[in-house]
Amino acid sequence: MIITGKDNIELFRLMTLRQGLKLEMSGLKVSRGVSIVKILKKMGYTGTRKQMLAQLDEIHAQIHKTDDDYEARVTALEEEGLTRGDAQAVVDAQGN
Repeated sequence: MIITGKDNIELFRLMTLRQGLKLEMSGLKVSRGVSIVKILKKMGYTGTRKQMLAQLDEIHAQIHKTDDDYEARVTALEEEGLTRGDAQAVVDAQGN
């Protein structure tokens, strides 16, 4: 998978930090440098580790809901007889 666009790269970074935070919460060290908590605090997240994880989990849930909605729209167009590529093009043109 290729991730392009500033927004998508930022979302990927957040999801990577989410996984790193989970590892830190279980006692593992993610890097020798700055902790995930410090990185998230610099990005504007506040609260305890659990609260930060809850915030990131919410973003994760929203991303998957958007992905599920997109996939449902594409599938509906496929059922109407469009090819997958054409259905994706229509959904993309309509805006996600």
